[in-house]
Amino acid sequence: MANPSFLFLRRFVKPSLNAVAILAGGVLWITPGCVDRDAAPPSKTSAGTQRTTTTSMPTASVQSPIVARINRRPIYRSDLDKVLGEGSKPSVKAALRVLVKRELLLQEADGSGLGAGLPAKAQARADAFLKRHFSKRVLCAHFTEREYREMYIVMKPRFVRGELFEVAELHWRCDHKTQDDQEGCRARAHQHADQQWKPILAAVQTVQDLKTLQQKESGNPSLVYRESVVHRAGAGHANAPTHVAEAIAKLTPRQSTSVNGPDGARLIVVVHRRPPVNRQLEDPGVRSEIRDELCPRTVQFHRNKYVHDLMRNAWLEIVVDQLPDTSDVPTKTTHGTAAILLQETAGR
Repeated sequence: MANPSFLFLRRFVKPSLNAVAILAGGVLWITPGCVDRDAAPPSKTSAGTQRTTTTSMPTASVQSPIVARINRRPIYRSDLDKVLGEGSKPSVKAALRVLVKRELLLQEADGSGLGAGLPAKAQARADAFLKRHFSKRVLCAHFTEREYREMYIVMKPRFVRGELFEVAELHWRCDHKTQDDQEGCRARAHQHADQQWKPILAAVQTVQDLKTLQQKESGNPSLVYRESVVHRAGAGHANAPTHVAEAIAKLTPRQSTSVNGPDGARLIVVVHRRPPVNRQLEDPGVRSEIRDELCPRTVQFHRNKYVHDLMRNAWLEIVVDQLPDTSDVPTKTTHGTAAILLQETAGR
């Protein structure tokens, strides 16, 4: 059956064969001109390219020179001067180490996808990333039985100990080099203790009482005031001379005694006396105390190791000519891993 539209055109338009041929030729001539087949397809902007990329590049003025490059990222003199100004003991090497660690953490934050929602300021951003990457919630969630037992051994003096005596004392100290001088000092000290201190023992009860006596005897350069903790174990061992520990063991808080010995004379007041302790790992609260001590150590260990590994694998270039001081930085080898070029000096 013929198409009705075709019959309509044939009935009312009645085109000739020549007209149809001319019309077809015009269409073929126009169509190639409408589309350029050699042209590149229109570009499509993805959602990823539309987002603003956050870089860890510090904002610096044009005048601020570059003092180093870490993984090709620049570190500016203005940032170095700022870090140097914040330190009590300025060190270019230490300041560079701070900036390099910060830049590496910023690079990790940008590259790992964990930088969303972090603070805008560089140092705060780096610190927040490190805390997020090694959080207490994750690292301290489960400690092994071995870790608890090893930490218990480290902390054992807290859980197992003898009596503790917190004391304050005036010590007429004799530490002369010659025997004659030592014996003369000791005789004077013992005589002073017997005549001046023993009669007033009942009145000497506090730290302030001892300090008052020290002020009255300020002309005596051998008289020394100090506070200490005497630990007396069950077997009689102590961290104080035997004659001192035995005299202290007889006292209660706010009592005093005068002790003569080979090193002079002492006037001692007991401030606090704590009973012996013997707590085992399975006792209530012990694991909790161990965890409170173990958690921050574990977190700090992993964070330090992570930063150290970053520095071991990071390439650092130091622009020596732009540094304010080169006394503690390498001047011959200025290219290498950050861990080697900025390694901490022993004793710092």
